[in-house]
Amino acid sequence: MDFVSSLFPYVQNDELFQFSSVPFQHNHPIQQDSLLVTIPSLSNSGKPEDVGRPRKASLAFDENIDENPSDHKRKKMIHRDIERQRRREMAVLHISLKSMLPPEYIKGKRSMSDHVHETVNYIRDLQKSVEELSEKRDGLKRLTNKSTVNDNGSKVLPSTSKEDISVTIETSRESIQVIVRGGVSDGKSINTSEMQNKLEDLMT
Repeated sequence: MDFVSSLFPYVQNDELFQFSSVPFQHNHPIQQDSLLVTIPSLSNSGKPEDVGRPRKASLAFDENIDENPSDHKRKKMIHRDIERQRRREMAVLHISLKSMLPPEYIKGKRSMSDHVHETVNYIRDLQKSVEELSEKRDGLKRLTNKSTVNDNGSKVLPSTSKEDISVTIETSRESIQVIVRGGVSDGKSINTSEMQNKLEDLMT
């Protein structure tokens, strides 16, 4: 029994084992170093102590698998609703922007990016027109401030010369008199349409 106990040093005292009663043969000695026996310790229930732990972890992992898909699906639905609402708002803004553009700016252009690009061009053209009108307005204000009053009560604006054309404007309550004088240089006569254009530039 001392030999057997030396072979199983990890066996508890309250555990029972049966061995055959076959006597040992002296001509075949058993080498102690060549025999390795591993016996796991048993609990009171007769099962290994750590058997239930992996099962509990597996159950917890299965519960997480059941919860994660529902959360992912809910987030996906929320994202889809937000994206749908954003596209609706963009469509409304696009229609409103398109209605403000003149037909010549959107003719032959259907995509939203083209409409945005033409909107930028339209704004620049409007800014240029406003600057030109502001310059003409300031010029008329300067002429009005320099006007003189005749004996008959009419206002006479100073003559404005552009190249060979001189324009004088006299205003009264009843009428407006515009005097345009043009000379002839180098044997070239002044075109009537050219004089009219100069007058329109001055009056506008």
